[in-house]
Amino acid sequence: MIREITINQMHHRLAAGDVEWIVKGGEALVARQLSTRATRDLDVRVSGHDLDAAVVSLRQAVERDAGDGLTYQVSPPRRDLADLNTGGYPGCTVTVTVVLGIQQFDKFDIDLVAGRELTGSPARVASLLSLGMPELAPARVLLYPSVDHIADKICATHARYGWDQRASSRVKDLYDLCALRGADDILADELYEAIAEESVARGLSIPSRADVPTSMRSRFEQLSRKEPHPLVPGAFEDAVDAISAFLDPVLDGSVREGTWGPVGLEWVLA
Repeated sequence: MIREITINQMHHRLAAGDVEWIVKGGEALVARQLSTRATRDLDVRVSGHDLDAAVVSLRQAVERDAGDGLTYQVSPPRRDLADLNTGGYPGCTVTVTVVLGIQQFDKFDIDLVAGRELTGSPARVASLLSLGMPELAPARVLLYPSVDHIADKICATHARYGWDQRASSRVKDLYDLCALRGADDILADELYEAIAEESVARGLSIPSRADVPTSMRSRFEQLSRKEPHPLVPGAFEDAVDAISAFLDPVLDGSVREGTWGPVGLEWVLA
């Protein structure tokens, strides 16, 4: 409950400025009603490559007085994300401490990435609040486009990591790719463009098929049992098949025009 309040009020502060702060990660999936996973930390993206300027703008936005009695304090950047799952774009982690009166009310991290221009169009939606508090107005949140979200996930799945070039172990990427099949804003041409541009940015070959490391099997099935989702199969092989049916027609060129149908889970040709 506390986290819902502090995140919602933070978004009110962000929306009041001139910078478009685009929400990624788990919060974007929750806002699209594709996930119910509780948000612990935030992923936020801003266009452009000047990370220092983005941090300054974030601090100025979050620390403004919104008249709600909450004070937000943003730490200096404490972790460089450049070598992690950012697609090669500059990024950092800051910690936000929320104070009510003289006591700490909440504390969470924001992973901030400055990156390329987006392929899809961000959607602005009202944040989802489970609290029935008339004085708490839902903030308007700008969501990372689904095609760009998918591009991040599939490229992270294909990438190799570390000095020994290990396959990805991020089972949440496979889980989220399955959940993203429920999105209603996916165009085939934009999806291919987003994957191609993200692949080039990460120094990867543009894939012709979705390739998921088999080493994810046991941990994926543990996650799917722990967090059941109507669009996420319980068995690893079924999840891989679902992602292949979703992405392979776009990647191999058999579908380049059309819209993904989240109800029938199939491509609807233009």
